Amino acid sequence: MLDGPHKLIRLSHRPAQLFRPAVDVAEEEDRAATDPKNLARLFKELADWEAMLPTVPLWGSSPYWRGASARDYDDWRPRPEPK
Repeated sequence: MLDGPHKLIRLSHRPAQLFRPAVDVAEEEDRAATDPKNLARLFKELADWEAMLPTVPLWGSSPYWRGASARDYDDWRPRPEPK
């Protein structure tokens, strides 16, 4: 979720991450622990949006984000951006 300079990433099998893409293009500095105010604000906005959906979001129950594919994602390390 993008909101101004902040980007919240919330996957069902990992802790939430908070980035500032304008100053951290590679998203290497997770600011979730150092910026709890914006983390909580974005979580509330996301929850409000999810509450407006006609059905429960499916991404939390998707088998794609569980098991072997989740481990593959966790093991993946960022690669440098091409020049």
